[in-house]
Amino acid sequence: MTHSSNEDMARIIAELDRLKTIVEQLAASQTGSMERDDPHSTGQERLQDSHSPDGQDGRHSPRERHRQHDRHSSYGRRSPDGPRGSGSPRGRHDEDARDLHGSDDPYRSSGSWGQHDSHRPHGPRGRHDRHDRHERDERHGPRGPHDRHDPYGELGELHYSGRFHGEFNRIRWEPQVRGVDKLLAGDTGEAAKVLAALGHQQRLDILKCVLREKLTGPQLIEKLNMGTTGQLYHHLKALLGADLLRQEERGGAYFVPDNRALPVLLLLAAAGDLKETAAYMDMAQARGEAGAYFGTEQGYDPHALLWELLENSVLEHRAGYGSRIDIFLHADGSFTVSDNGRGIPTAALNAGEKPQLQAVLTELGRSDLSEPYWVPGAEKGISVAVVNAMAQRLTVEIRRDGRISRQEYRHGIPQSELQTVGVTSETGMTITVLPDPELFQEAPSAPVIEAKLEAIRAAYPELSVELHLQG
Repeated sequence: MTHSSNEDMARIIAELDRLKTIVEQLAASQTGSMERDDPHSTGQERLQDSHSPDGQDGRHSPRERHRQHDRHSSYGRRSPDGPRGSGSPRGRHDEDARDLHGSDDPYRSSGSWGQHDSHRPHGPRGRHDRHDRHERDERHGPRGPHDRHDPYGELGELHYSGRFHGEFNRIRWEPQVRGVDKLLAGDTGEAAKVLAALGHQQRLDILKCVLREKLTGPQLIEKLNMGTTGQLYHHLKALLGADLLRQEERGGAYFVPDNRALPVLLLLAAAGDLKETAAYMDMAQARGEAGAYFGTEQGYDPHALLWELLENSVLEHRAGYGSRIDIFLHADGSFTVSDNGRGIPTAALNAGEKPQLQAVLTELGRSDLSEPYWVPGAEKGISVAVVNAMAQRLTVEIRRDGRISRQEYRHGIPQSELQTVGVTSETGMTITVLPDPELFQEAPSAPVIEAKLEAIRAAYPELSVELHLQG
């Protein structure tokens, strides 16, 4: 064999030795990994094995040793057994947690805030976690849900989307987000201008009509029963100027632009959620105009409130329902009227609407279930809703359809939903009213009430009417 052949053979042997060394290192590394993941070995043993001078640590580069150190530290990236030493399936928070140099904090991995320690043993990893959290709390305070970076602000966000199928178009809005912080920091002047521009019933009627179908001016006049073309033109000009309405061509049909349809619909939805406030505003206005209901500007008579409730119970008797009415006077100045009539219906007429009882007690213009009482010389009649508006507190109980329903009001505003509080085979209604002391300086008088009851007994001998004094 020539000298050149010997050199080639020597190089081949050297290369084989180098490859053998690499294979041994890989095998040793795999063995070390299996030992570290052995559920029967303790965390302390694994730490000692990986960092001992005689262990596998010496056969790896500094970068590899640093990565192995991270695996064993409290910021370990993953564990096939879930939480270290628990023997449970790998938890989601272990998969999401990153190592010490990663971008995610392990305390922010999936799951509830601050619940990871309950899944971890009290071995080296658990102790490191608690120590690290203690140090962090000393520096920054306890971690809370607002510690996360929220692009929409700390107050949260609103998500909305939708679809609209009009007569000539089909619109689908992709999900959109608005940060609450930015909404509250917006220009209220501009918002007021928008609401003022739409704060007219006929303008909203126009938008609602053309959202359903494209309509010309004459068609709108006919559909909305507008008296003159000039009245319609005034509103159309305002809506066109605000780009809430467009016209196909001169003299053509009007329609709402696609990019304006969703905001208009959202505004109508919000108005629907707030429509009860309109009734409350009316009741507050009634309190400010109490003289129109009592025929005087001062010294309002609380008996008028009682007479309204009493006369409605008498009407139930006249209609063939109810044979008994009881009146209670209480020490705090309140009074109760109770009968065994049918009781005001509690169910809503249509889905999504308020119960009929709440409508009767909050809508001043409603008279289908309440006959108003007129004070001599007054401009307006006192309905049950007016009684509610003039009361500091009103509690109503309805016995109807096998249930006892109850609701409480303060200054005409419901303090809770209509609640079912019992079952019964009886029917009737009980209303307790505390007149507002800011409006009424005197409490109802027993002699005055008794005189009224005597007249009712004479007119309706089959009706039992009793006065009870309490306190």
